[in-house]
Amino acid sequence: MRPRRGAIEGTGEVNLAIVLSTATTMVVFLPIILMSEDARPALRGLPGFPDRVTPHGEPEPGR
Repeated sequence: MRPRRGAIEGTGEVNLAIVLSTATTMVVFLPIILMSEDARPALRGLPGFPDRVTPHGEPEPGR
């Protein structure tokens, strides 16, 4: 098999897995991003939860 053809077939085999894993990540983190400012302090006790979750394009507070 030619390298180019092999790359095309290999991409086709993993395509669905990549799309589904990306969609899963978006579904998990979207509610946290859209959460109101009042509800976020309840999650600060969770390991790895950032102090601020600022949607893209909005300036961070204090800037």
